[in-house]
Amino acid sequence: MTRVLLSRIALIAIAAQCFGCDVFKTLDSESVTGRGARAFDPYQSSASGAIRLSLQNLNGCEILPTGEPVVPGTYSFDIGYPAQCQDVNFNYKAVAPTARKQLVADQPYFLNQLTLEDVSVNLPKLSNPADTAAPLAWITQQSRFAGLDWTGVGINQDTWYPFDSTSFLREVFYGNATWMNHTDDTFTLDVLDPAGTVRQTAVYSHQDFLGESPVAGHTRVSWRAEGLFAPEFPGDTTVHNTAFYAPTFRTMFRLDLVGSTNPHNTFQVPFTGDAVIRVTWSELPGQPFYFPINVISASDIPKTCFGGASGTELVACDFGLQPSVKFSRPENGKFFNPGDTLNLYFGAKDGSGNSLIGPEFPSWNQYFTDDANGLLYSNVTTTLGEVEYDTAQAFSVIGPLQNLKPAPDINVTPDDWFHYPAASVGDPSYARNWPDIFAEQAFVPGMGDMKWPDHFPVTLSQNAPSGTYAAYFKTQRNFMGERLSRVAVSFFQVGTEEKTNYPGQVGNCQICHRSVLSLDNLRHGMSVDNVEGCKACHTNLNHLSHDLHQLHMLSAKYPLPKNDCSVCHLTRVSALRPSYDTCSSCHQTVHGDQYFALEFSTNRPPNRFSGCAEGCHVKTPPVLHILPKD
Repeated sequence: MTRVLLSRIALIAIAAQCFGCDVFKTLDSESVTGRGARAFDPYQSSASGAIRLSLQNLNGCEILPTGEPVVPGTYSFDIGYPAQCQDVNFNYKAVAPTARKQLVADQPYFLNQLTLEDVSVNLPKLSNPADTAAPLAWITQQSRFAGLDWTGVGINQDTWYPFDSTSFLREVFYGNATWMNHTDDTFTLDVLDPAGTVRQTAVYSHQDFLGESPVAGHTRVSWRAEGLFAPEFPGDTTVHNTAFYAPTFRTMFRLDLVGSTNPHNTFQVPFTGDAVIRVTWSELPGQPFYFPINVISASDIPKTCFGGASGTELVACDFGLQPSVKFSRPENGKFFNPGDTLNLYFGAKDGSGNSLIGPEFPSWNQYFTDDANGLLYSNVTTTLGEVEYDTAQAFSVIGPLQNLKPAPDINVTPDDWFHYPAASVGDPSYARNWPDIFAEQAFVPGMGDMKWPDHFPVTLSQNAPSGTYAAYFKTQRNFMGERLSRVAVSFFQVGTEEKTNYPGQVGNCQICHRSVLSLDNLRHGMSVDNVEGCKACHTNLNHLSHDLHQLHMLSAKYPLPKNDCSVCHLTRVSALRPSYDTCSSCHQTVHGDQYFALEFSTNRPPNRFSGCAEGCHVKTPPVLHILPKD
């Protein structure tokens, strides 16, 4: 972990030196639009025009996406809200909540994300890898969800993942409980005024939400051990500590339903001031969950965005999120050459075109105190503490498109394509996150208050192949109850004017992902046209193949045969590169312990990301899989 942190600090230091360099040129309007870029449609939250509402409850308290617990309002009735809340940002320390959750009066909302979570960290009785029954007993007997019907529950998955470049994460999933097999349960949302009177009601079906698996919805009933060296033999339950930090043991119940398929099921808050949203799950009818809110009128939204004729006038922010990534003009006006430095310019606007940033992006501390016009940044405490993965603001450059292919070795960027940032030993992350909590909080005093420039220089390698390249920028926003994630992409040429394309070996996402289920509306908000960009941020260490397969294989809503590889794999060769990491997303015990060592090998092929294809499965593909014919 130390090497990971130091490598990120080095990136930041190098970037800081370059920010003052005289290398910035006038933006090229053609470069901005780039290859195949589509005009961004005026923002609408949904087909109904309503706003996506996100509600999250951790250990009995409502929390914001920053992890901050929300203070209750003043009511004439008891909502059973804890006097102190556990703050995930400070290792679940009990604190008096101070944050506020604000909504806009008379604005139509619909429930798009509901997270109900109970977590225990490092309890001695739950920190023994040899006793996986104890965490299950805590969940089913002591957690806030003990009242569910746990009949039939047991272990249904015991998996190890790479945690960083040197250690692993073990997660034991519990499943098959009776309540987990129900599909007709409901969530009744009531808006209560300070007197406890119900002013609005909306009922949501479990089936209204698209994502709910451990990957798609981050739902899990599990026990996790984070930061362990690999076991030495099958069944080894000894805790092998890493040299850098002690492992964390986390027992977790997390129900996370996300991605509404019914945006027309809306409600409003018809008054201003303190209010509370009560959500009653039909599986726990006597145990409602309360979400305190403070309601303001649209005219009272603070003027903290930038708009007007000059683009610098302070105006009230609107809902929505429109990120952009542009780049500087090449010297020859047509394409960059290997070794050139191009400058990426990032923007973020609301749905009305007002900028969420000034000349600089807000600081990390502004994000943390919900003072960044809703922009969300990378936060390792919420990522690990709540399994809240979709938070990082990041960018990446990759190309040429025609050369992109899976990398069997996580530690070396293949020579036949360019990637910025380049993966290296000790730094398993391809995407460049900023601001970075590791450097800002842990190593560089005062960096948490640094406001980050809206531009970043990227130098192409001297041997960068010719073709079309892509720059991706991902950002998130939480504003007045609405939580969004969006990815912007722009294309540019290197070494040639001739456009090149991604090989197109996987695709067909649009078969299922249309209308409200389109990829634009889901977690990352990236168009189906740009699926090649997934690998810009998700390397093998980030389990891209594993997660994509598991996301669909574990989904009860996936409508097609799960052994039909030809649905998504457009060429036979693309389906004949299996690895332990990919195959284990569905099959954990096909070969028993025969390839135990391979599971924990991440450096140089053969490793968990390669080997199966090269060793056997190109010549002898699994007979029960339906593969493309060519």
